[in-house]
Amino acid sequence: MKKITIKTLILIVFSFISSYSFAQEIDTASLIKLQPTNNEALLDVTVKKKSGDVVDGQTIIFQEKISKTNYSCITNNDGFCQILVPKGKSYFIKYKNISDEVNYSSNVLDVPSGEDLMNFQINLTIEPPKTIVLKNVLFETAKSTLKPSSFPTLNDLYEVLKVKKNMIIEIAGHTDNVGSAESNIRLSQNRAESVKSYLVKKGISSERIIAKGYGDTQTIASNETDEGKQKNRRTEVRIIKER
Repeated sequence: MKKITIKTLILIVFSFISSYSFAQEIDTASLIKLQPTNNEALLDVTVKKKSGDVVDGQTIIFQEKISKTNYSCITNNDGFCQILVPKGKSYFIKYKNISDEVNYSSNVLDVPSGEDLMNFQINLTIEPPKTIVLKNVLFETAKSTLKPSSFPTLNDLYEVLKVKKNMIIEIAGHTDNVGSAESNIRLSQNRAESVKSYLVKKGISSERIIAKGYGDTQTIASNETDEGKQKNRRTEVRIIKER
């Protein structure tokens, strides 16, 4: 029977919202279902915040450097997940914010080749943002009707809410400064309600979603340019409660 070799690597923190390390020891009793194979290394992944609180329902992605093939897992209530990846390759580590894939670091995880069974224990520390702009959530001009191109992003949000069953969010609608303040508040409120309605129809409790329209009161760019106006016309998710 081949022995399990634990590979160790310490990597540098590259941003204020993330850090990670490869632990020097692993408790083999913690293995749940998967086991390393001759061709694949087992990654035991634990995700926590800086506070030490675990991050559940978090999608972690290991992207093979050359082929860009993604291998992913979703953390359980203990912030833990497992995944098998081919040996003899290098991987970027990413995580998902709703529909966006975020690079964890510029460093890569090098998984060597070899006959030994390989088991990595990976500890990730991330700070999921409290506010996320829902890219590609678009509406008909001057209306609250969602464009079909919005559905993939909203479906990703639905999947997050389905996994994180205690999460409560606010859908925040924003506009540029075209039109009166009153009409912009009304339009942004109706658009936020449209997003909420989409999620509720898919099965998310309405009590978990607050819809709020802010009109042009919370701009993030100048309304003096078309580019700035486009940035201000946005829909955000604000995390009210996670666990």
